Amino acid sequence: MAQENVSEYFLNWLISTPDFVFFKDTNGVYREISNSVLDLADVNSKEEVIGKRDIDLYSEEVAKAFIEQDRIVTETKANLFCEDWVIHKTVGKMLIETLKSPAYDKDGNFVGIQGVSRNITGRYNLNKKIQKVESELKAIFKTLPSMVWIKDLEGRYMHANNHYQKYFDIDIKEVNGEKVLDVLHEKNMITPENLVELRELDNEIIKTREMSSIVIPINMDNKERWLEIIKAPIILEDGTISGIFGTCEDITERKNYDVMMKVAKDKAEEASRAKSEFLANISHEIRTPMNGIMGFVQLLESTNLDNEQKDYLKEISSSSKILLSLLNDLLDLAKAESGKLVVENAPFDLYDALDTSVSFAKSSILNKPVIIKCIKDKNVKCNVVGDEVKFKQVLNNLINNAIKFTEKGEIKISAILSSEDAENIEVLFKIEDTGIGIKQEHLSKIFQSFTQADASTTRKYGGSGLGLAIVKNIVEKMGGQVKVESHYGIGSIFSFTMKFKKDLN
Repeated sequence: MAQENVSEYFLNWLISTPDFVFFKDTNGVYREISNSVLDLADVNSKEEVIGKRDIDLYSEEVAKAFIEQDRIVTETKANLFCEDWVIHKTVGKMLIETLKSPAYDKDGNFVGIQGVSRNITGRYNLNKKIQKVESELKAIFKTLPSMVWIKDLEGRYMHANNHYQKYFDIDIKEVNGEKVLDVLHEKNMITPENLVELRELDNEIIKTREMSSIVIPINMDNKERWLEIIKAPIILEDGTISGIFGTCEDITERKNYDVMMKVAKDKAEEASRAKSEFLANISHEIRTPMNGIMGFVQLLESTNLDNEQKDYLKEISSSSKILLSLLNDLLDLAKAESGKLVVENAPFDLYDALDTSVSFAKSSILNKPVIIKCIKDKNVKCNVVGDEVKFKQVLNNLINNAIKFTEKGEIKISAILSSEDAENIEVLFKIEDTGIGIKQEHLSKIFQSFTQADASTTRKYGGSGLGLAIVKNIVEKMGGQVKVESHYGIGSIFSFTMKFKKDLN
């Protein structure tokens, strides 16, 4: 390439470059400039700059700074980097970064100063914002209420906040560069086993690139404390992992509370089991003489009695039956609560069992103006395998309740296919009545032991409040659910599902 072309390209660059390029002679007079200098000096033509000094173009303060820089370059004959604030008439304050260097002629004689400047105001403002964000993040990091630290991939301390340093009694300046786990181990805070666990956790985090946690005991002043530690990899924008970020919390009080709660729970369960066993045992003990009393009542009824004696026996018989029913309920409840409720599996006809319960219910209505209806889904396969006795117990209990609380109207008993497959069948049973209903505030506790809707119900209709609790236990034991819907003064709908195996024989 010819020298003339090189010079032409250089001149074109000099004209078009956004940087401020200039040459000053030994007297500080501008001899050549790039076009961009016109904008810096806020003038319209080169003629307004060429032949002028800094004092002619800039404020006195800026001009003095430029002259001092030129003096240094002239004396040292060395390059000089400098930054100066310049007041631009239109833009305002501008930060200018300049490289000044000595200029020589072809014979090696010093002939002046050449320089390149550029406006770095934007970069300066950006750096200030970055520094502000960094300062805020450091302040947040230091004052976080949680214990927080950062270590490199070798496990060496990089940062730790104030709470961490105070808790572990370390000064980050003293341990900076040391391995975190080694420091804690040397202070006898963690055992060798814990040391291995924590190192394995770090390796797992780096390998999986995912957050992980661990709970370990530590020794603090010869007292055991428990820490929950959560660690996560620090992943940079390019995908590389630069270190591990960790936070931990002393959960000693929480752990002690959990232990206390477990002990209390175990004691409560043991007490509940003891209560259930007591109820079961006492029910058995009382039922034996009660059966004896009822037997002798039946024998007395076969003898010659006057009318008054017959009335007495009738009251004794009625009271004995009520007491025996209560004992049976207590025994069933005790079995359910102690986990001793056994579900039998034997073939039976589902609808035969349903018809038996309905027939018994119709015979017990007495003189009430109540109609009992039974609706059976034809899609239900009646030959099933299950516990017929407990099925009837649930059904009879709910039907008897409906009869007890319904003075007039109707009771509708429905059996509806809920679901089935090749081997199993689930049936939904509903008992709907037009009785007194249940207030909404009492629905949530209706299946609790010894509970009825309210005290007035017990006084008027009697009952122990055990029936529905037993129903719930049996239904759930047989893989179903029991529900209630009710509107006070209108009636109630009790429904339950039961699962049975199909009798394929």
